[in-house]
Amino acid sequence: MKDGISHMRIESWITDGIRWDVLYLDFYNEAEFKDLISSLDYNHLEELSNSIIQDYFKKQRDKEGIEELFK
Repeated sequence: MKDGISHMRIESWITDGIRWDVLYLDFYNEAEFKDLISSLDYNHLEELSNSIIQDYFKKQRDKEGIEELFK
């Protein structure tokens, strides 16, 4: 944060028909970066990533099940 303003930008582009959106966070000193890292709860992040993976595979199974109905 510089002058009390957080700096964040998103850059977007399309390559080979795929849209890419990249989020950039600007840190002005090491303390800001350490504050962000220390605020992250590893257990929560792990739980969230596992949930996302499980949801992906459930959607894939559901999709395959629906496709079987129309064969």
